[in-house]
Amino acid sequence: MLECHGLLLGPWQPVPEPAGHAASAGAAPGDRSRAVLDLATGERLGFARWKRGLSWPLLRWLARQVVKVYETEDASLLCTVTRCRGPFWRWEVHDADERRVAVLYRWLLLDGAGYRLAFIERAAVGGAGRFLSLQRQELGAFRVGPQGTSLTFAPLLERDPFARMALLGAVLAEG
Repeated sequence: MLECHGLLLGPWQPVPEPAGHAASAGAAPGDRSRAVLDLATGERLGFARWKRGLSWPLLRWLARQVVKVYETEDASLLCTVTRCRGPFWRWEVHDADERRVAVLYRWLLLDGAGYRLAFIERAAVGGAGRFLSLQRQELGAFRVGPQGTSLTFAPLLERDPFARMALLGAVLAEG
């Protein structure tokens, strides 16, 4: 999945009732899922699953929100994106081995060690934006469209799957 130049994250959909399919296994009522496709070919690469927290709307903000990203139809875990409780709004991205890969604040993306990886520059309208390094080099870009959210990676990140995972996590955290 992270080897592609770009990804298309389909719209969020309710998870179907479990019927032995990998995409619905372990699903709870209210969970939502979105397909992850190769932006160039449209080939399905995997899916992301948002686990609904508390079912009572007034207490939902207290619950931990988790998005899990799975590769291909065998549903092997790629990473998790978790909203952390506390005084500051932040999300953390962890790889399949539960190592922290990135921390996302509203406009700042840190790597797993806490160093600045990118600033997030959002367009005033249209749901688009880009990830800029400290040297103002574009690391990636995203755009919300009718088919979902597209995410493209700059050639600069070709050999850095963890940076790509961080950008994917940031886009998923945005919704």
